[in-house]
Amino acid sequence: MMSKKGYHEDFTKFFENPTRERLREVIKKYHGELDNLDFKKEWIESSKLAKHILGFANSKRGCIIFGMEQKSDNSLEPVGLSDFKDPSSLKNGIRSFIPEKLIYELVPFNFEASEYNKIKGKKFQVLFVSDDPKHLPYIAMNNGESIRKNAIYIRDGTKTEEANYEKLQDIINRRIGTGYSSRSENQLEEDLAHLKALYNYIPKYYSSFPFVNLFNKPNPKYPNEDFEDFIIKMISLKKKIIESIIRGAE
Repeated sequence: MMSKKGYHEDFTKFFENPTRERLREVIKKYHGELDNLDFKKEWIESSKLAKHILGFANSKRGCIIFGMEQKSDNSLEPVGLSDFKDPSSLKNGIRSFIPEKLIYELVPFNFEASEYNKIKGKKFQVLFVSDDPKHLPYIAMNNGESIRKNAIYIRDGTKTEEANYEKLQDIINRRIGTGYSSRSENQLEEDLAHLKALYNYIPKYYSSFPFVNLFNKPNPKYPNEDFEDFIIKMISLKKKIIESIIRGAE
């Protein structure tokens, strides 16, 4: 039997270049589910499918092969699909549960002829979920039969589970490692410096006797909200931005 490492290499080649021949090898040499590989006999309920998609997206990509029945002894039977699922139908079913920036692709495979008799004349579909860490984490957008709104799912072994604190930190660190940020985030420090300089051009107090503080009076032209008050408000807004990032928004 092929080693798990060898099987993982076959899967990686298939993911990077999904041909019929490479799918055949993945099915033929099955060596147990990998963290980023799953099998389904047929299409599953939309919210459950969305949960798996989110798990793969938060866990460095993955795919689901539809048309494969997994038996109680963990062996696989390539039963095939009666028909291909329409990509538009797939999108409509899961769109309310996943962020728009999450990248996935549905690819059909029809083995009208094959030297591997178990798949000959059968149809399979593979749902590929890409790894795009600059938009992590991908969060569930709505409640569903099998999904909880605002939850962050990951692949844990061969299962899809909610991320714990440690896993969430790993996800955030992966995003930080990309160095990706919007222009407004990159310019924050510079913009604040400019703003502070502008505030300094307007004295908060004016006096006919500049060296005697007793006679200082508030300058009516000074902004009602001073710089420190502005910073306090910006901190509150920054918290909302961070929350939006966690929710997968920009």
